[in-house]
Amino acid sequence: YKKKKKKKKKKKKKKKKKKKKKKKRKKKKKKKKKKKKKKKKKKKKKKSSHSKNINNSSTISSNMNNGRKYIEKQWCMIACQIIYVLLSTLIYTSSHIHTNARVNTYIHIH
Repeated sequence: YKKKKKKKKKKKKKKKKKKKKKKKRKKKKKKKKKKKKKKKKKKKKKKSSHSKNINNSSTISSNMNNGRKYIEKQWCMIACQIIYVLLSTLIYTSSHIHTNARVNTYIHIH
């Protein structure tokens, strides 16, 4: 007499489905546009003819002074260049002069 072996039914493990969390879409905040303020144009005051003459004379004198300063600067530049040329020629000529009478040596600056 044989005992029938009961087949054990394998219980299928139910796979737990992971619930996908729905990502909440972040609402984009609308940036408020700043209203540009209109600049008020300043009204130009009309100058009297008398004041115009005074201003013109002052501007002319200031321009003259500026011109003088510019000319002075130019003269300074020219003078500096002349001095530089003279010094360089002096050094050049002195380098080729016989310096010591006893010993025949020449200084050559290149």
